[in-house]
Amino acid sequence: PDELSLRLLPFLAALASLVCFRKLSRTVMEEFVSRDALLGLLPLGIFAASYYLIRYGGELKPYSLDVLLACVFLWLGAEGIRRGPENLARTLLAPALLIAPATWLSYPVVFVGAGMSLSLLPSVVRSGAARAWLVFIGFNAALLAGFASHYLLFGIDQSAGGGAAVQSFWADSFPPSAPSSLAAWLASRHTGLMFAHPNGGPNGGSTATLFFFLLGAWSLGAGGKAGRHRARFEILALLLAPFVLNLAAASLHLYPYGGHPRVALFHAPSICLLGGIGLVSAIERIRHARWRPRITTALLGACVLMGVLCIGRDLAKPYRSERNLANRHLVQEAFEAAPGAAPILVLNDFDAFRGRKRSYNLAWYVRRFGGQRIVTAKNLAAAGLTPGSD
Repeated sequence: PDELSLRLLPFLAALASLVCFRKLSRTVMEEFVSRDALLGLLPLGIFAASYYLIRYGGELKPYSLDVLLACVFLWLGAEGIRRGPENLARTLLAPALLIAPATWLSYPVVFVGAGMSLSLLPSVVRSGAARAWLVFIGFNAALLAGFASHYLLFGIDQSAGGGAAVQSFWADSFPPSAPSSLAAWLASRHTGLMFAHPNGGPNGGSTATLFFFLLGAWSLGAGGKAGRHRARFEILALLLAPFVLNLAAASLHLYPYGGHPRVALFHAPSICLLGGIGLVSAIERIRHARWRPRITTALLGACVLMGVLCIGRDLAKPYRSERNLANRHLVQEAFEAAPGAAPILVLNDFDAFRGRKRSYNLAWYVRRFGGQRIVTAKNLAAAGLTPGSD
């Protein structure tokens, strides 16, 4: 298929995630934080200007689906909490119908779905309604069935295919076995690329985002608008539970915690929303009221500028690195020169490329442009043949 058509799904998912995040942000901000329209745009500004959300909205692999589905279920969960236990059966119906197919589109959506289940459980208990319990059980059954079926049909083979090489590649994204190293590891995860929204970097480059994230979590749980204290804690649990569940999976070496932004994009809605609430909390503490809208406007302008510069840079340099571009052209030209649909023999072991950053994307381009024409040395060996044999 044409490369642009393959990029269409991630692009549309990224656009849709903006709409869903806006709905999530309005639900939380207006009901539990502030009804100030200008302040309410800060979480959306952070989300829309995020470098990694923009970047993965235009790549071939549909990582932006993780973001979209996280936004959808966080928004539906927040709506369920906002509307109260008496309306829970109705608000849980849509998530119950969507969660099973969602698990086939995104592995990490299981963390968001399970977190939604845990945060809504107190509301289900308070409702005492048989219908609410029925829909809640149906949601969890669909979540379990969808994830289990996808994992059994595809996940096991994918895990076996990666093996020790994948475990080695993500080794830094699993908690260390030594308790003395755990605090430093957690600090590096939460101040590094995982929290790089709207921007940041490794080695403490995202410390500012973490600060406002924690301030936002504290503000939502302990402050916010008067009343509905229980609901605010449930919203906070909804936003934080995926982190806890992800960390539990990482401790079992089942899914990386941070490491590279692409595997942690499903945390972006929670990070941007709580980071935005943290900014709102800081701005509302400014003593001189006339400065608040000016500072808010300046921050929103900075978000717009950041997004424009990010897009402008991609237009000027539509590739990640010179090495990637050279590898792409090398493979593309070689395969275009090959006659018709003739099979292409690749003698290099693909597994040897795993974990080697300088050559891994070369193997990816070979698979991308070669498709079903690729024959490896392993294929020949399995057929009892050797290179050069008929």
